[in-house]
Amino acid sequence: MANLTITDASVGVASLAPVANGDLNLELITMGATVTKGVPVYRDLTASSKLIAADASTTVTALVVGITLFGGVDTGIGLMATEGQIILGATLVAGTTYYLSETAGKICLFSDLGAGAKVVKLGIARSTTILDVRIEDLGGAVVAVA
Repeated sequence: MANLTITDASVGVASLAPVANGDLNLELITMGATVTKGVPVYRDLTASSKLIAADASTTVTALVVGITLFGGVDTGIGLMATEGQIILGATLVAGTTYYLSETAGKICLFSDLGAGAKVVKLGIARSTTILDVRIEDLGGAVVAVA
């Protein structure tokens, strides 16, 4: 599985101005573990609703609520984008849709998901650096083709 390589120092806000598909939505969060920038996160209901790295391996861990713009340590405060354009800190292909990986906190292409992975769209690349975050649980799991 080929996950995107995200450079922590390059992750950030693309623009605070309204974008074509709506405004950038940001949310302050409390971390449930050490999480860096550019990480899809979910709300861990077993840890007082703190946020930890999401992955596509189970229905629970695939409930992505945002992508971190500022990471933090356990019980620390962070910032995530729930919608809108962010600089992801990775090399993207414009027009390509990106998904939650089966590896915790990673992002990949649909073709990199294995059989049984939960399908969660994270967004579409608007350029080689900007991801338009539009999180959508597409339901179900990847089916193996014989």
